[in-house]
Amino acid sequence: NNDIKSNVFVCPSTLEPLQLKKRIYGLISESYYINPLTSTKYPVNNIYTDFTIKEEINKPIWTQSIREIFNKNFFQLPVISAIYERGYRQNFERAGFPGIQLEFEEALELFTAVKSDVIMDLSCGSGFMTRNFIKSNKFSRIISADLSLTMIAETYRLIKAENLTLPEIIRCDSARLPLADNSIDAIHAGAAMHCWPRVENALSEIYRVLKPNGVFYASTFLSSAYSLSNSTRSSYNNGNIIIGGEYFNVFESIDLLKDLTNNAGFNEGRVVVRKEGNGCAIIKAIKGPINNESEKIKNIFKL
Repeated sequence: NNDIKSNVFVCPSTLEPLQLKKRIYGLISESYYINPLTSTKYPVNNIYTDFTIKEEINKPIWTQSIREIFNKNFFQLPVISAIYERGYRQNFERAGFPGIQLEFEEALELFTAVKSDVIMDLSCGSGFMTRNFIKSNKFSRIISADLSLTMIAETYRLIKAENLTLPEIIRCDSARLPLADNSIDAIHAGAAMHCWPRVENALSEIYRVLKPNGVFYASTFLSSAYSLSNSTRSSYNNGNIIIGGEYFNVFESIDLLKDLTNNAGFNEGRVVVRKEGNGCAIIKAIKGPINNESEKIKNIFKL
């Protein structure tokens, strides 16, 4: 039912509810979500729905930070999406990432512990975790999201290649999620936070859209994964985040990541951050108030 399916989506600019429309012009059809107050349209095609904000996507280059420019363009390169599962992502294990399968199993354990039904794979990349979530048959609705058009195309291609049921694929900015307040049970963001130009905004958005008792699972890099000279380090956010060559976030400690997640609102629930290997951090957070009494949740969040 499209009316039921559409009720989590809102205008990313105003957070107003959207209406799903379809028009047919002879042999041509057009589908889109529309904000009835501003008449802003978000087009729907056969692969994805585009919830990007035109004013932000089309910002003049001189108004963008180096990180915005780098991350928008780097992950648009077709070669990056093509090699992402052919060694690029696997190479993260050298920094201590547990690996795709182990990360999936841990995220699945967290998501099922709170009986998640509607989940989101944010900054999904080539969709390897989305495919694992689909194959688990544990969720009635999966939303797969990325800003990169080449990553979205690769996600779609690989899901079709495995003959899996397509999730809802959307294009959006992690800092401007097109989702209603308290609408999502669980969010996964694997190896993504170091790429988000506005990481504090993104974490606040994640907290906003999660339901009470909803959970967040993420993996990212710590500064110990890199050899950065003092000349390539510059302070940001009162010295709390270090920018490696100004291109991406390099987080100095698990305490910093815990503080950032707490500051987004999760202090009302619980946040657990641990270090894996030389330079990987695993983040688990639950949005309060906590009303889940399962032993798994008690053990995960030390309740």
